[in-house]
Amino acid sequence: MKTDDNNRVELMGKITEDFVFLYKREGNRYYKSHIQIEKKKGTRDIIPIVVPEELFEKNSIKKASKGKYVKCSGQFKSHNIYTYKEDT
Repeated sequence: MKTDDNNRVELMGKITEDFVFLYKREGNRYYKSHIQIEKKKGTRDIIPIVVPEELFEKNSIKKASKGKYVKCSGQFKSHNIYTYKEDT
């Protein structure tokens, strides 16, 4: 198994909000939205998705606005987010 084969995921669902700018890293801009996945018994998961700007142009993702159904494929990644609260 190649490293590129790890963490592959494919999701189909509805975009719940328009894409918004999230951050810029090493000259690349990233955008965030959420996709709603319908499950059995009327339950659903809402999963955040992050897309690099380069894919917006190549795959017409900008047209994937709130309420549209899409199929996404890529990698599942998680990141540690640290927040700090100043003592007062």
